[in-house]
Amino acid sequence: MSKEIKTNENIHYKNKETFDKKIKEFFLSFSKNKKSVAVVTDFDYTITTPIDYATGTQYKSSYYLYDEDLIGGDQKKFNERRQALHDIYSKYEFSISYDKETRVQKMTEWYTKNIQLYFNEKFTLDSIDKMVEKCKKNILFRKHSKEYLELLISLGIPIIIESGGITQFIISIMKTIFPNIQKLLDEKKIIIVSNSFTFDEKNKGCNGVEHEVINCFNKADFLGNVVNAEFPELKHVLVLGDNLGDADSIKKINVPKENITGFGFINLSIDVLKDENKKDYIKETINEYNNAYDVALVGDCDYQPIIELINKMKDAN
Repeated sequence: MSKEIKTNENIHYKNKETFDKKIKEFFLSFSKNKKSVAVVTDFDYTITTPIDYATGTQYKSSYYLYDEDLIGGDQKKFNERRQALHDIYSKYEFSISYDKETRVQKMTEWYTKNIQLYFNEKFTLDSIDKMVEKCKKNILFRKHSKEYLELLISLGIPIIIESGGITQFIISIMKTIFPNIQKLLDEKKIIIVSNSFTFDEKNKGCNGVEHEVINCFNKADFLGNVVNAEFPELKHVLVLGDNLGDADSIKKINVPKENITGFGFINLSIDVLKDENKKDYIKETINEYNNAYDVALVGDCDYQPIIELINKMKDAN
C-alpha cells in the first residue's frame, strides 16, 4: 500500500494575505446579499479524483460511465476507438511543454472527435442510469466532496458545474450522492453547463449535442451567458478546477477580477510526487497553477480544508 501524502503539506498560496482578504470579502458580500455570490466548479477530477492516494488505484472521468455492451454493442471496440484518441491528445491537456494555442487547438479536436463516437449509438435517456449503475466503480468522488456541496446548498450558495463532460452522465452519477439531484437542478441550487446529448426519438438513439462541443479551454464562452443571465446580482465567485482552462472559464462572467478566488487541484501521480528528479517539474507546475489560481492543492488534497474555511468565515459573519 502506498504511503498517504499529507494534504496540509501540499497547499500552496499565491499570496496568503490576498487570499484571506478575498475570502473575507466573499462572505461579507454573502452576509449582505445571498444572491451576490456563487461557486463555479469543474466536475471531472475536481469534484471527482483520478487517484486514490491511499491505495494508488486509478479512476476515470465521467466519460467512462458509458457502457456499449449494455445496449447490445461492443464495448471493447468502443474503448479502443476512445483510447486511440486519448493516446493522441491527452498529453496536450496538462503538459506545460506545449504553448496554450496548441493546447486549445488539440483539446477542441479531441473533445469533438470523442463526443462524435456516441452519435448514432442506440442508447436512450432511460439506459443512462443503468450504465452508470454498472460503471460507477470507475469513478471516485474526491474525499468530503459531498459534505462540501451539502454545505454550499445549505447556505444557499449556487453551485455552477462547468464541464467538458456529458450532462446526462454527470447528472446520473451525481444522483448516487444526491438522490434529489433533479430537485436541486429544478430549483437552480445546482446548474450544469456541459455537453448535453440530443436524441432521435424515432430511432431511439443519440444524434448530437445541443451546441458546439465544450472542452476544457472554451468553457468561458458558454458559462458567461448562463451565469450572467441567471445571477445578475453576482459580485463574488469561487472557482475550482484541475486545469488552466477551468481558471479561464469565468473570464466572461460579469464579476470584477479581484473578486474571483481560485482553487486549482493538481492531480499529480504518486510516482511523480515521490520522484526526487521531478522536484523542479512539480515546482514549475505549482507556479503555473499559482499564476492562474489563488491556491494550488497538490496530490492528495480533499475538500476538508475548504469546508473548514467556509465554516470559519460563515461563523465570523
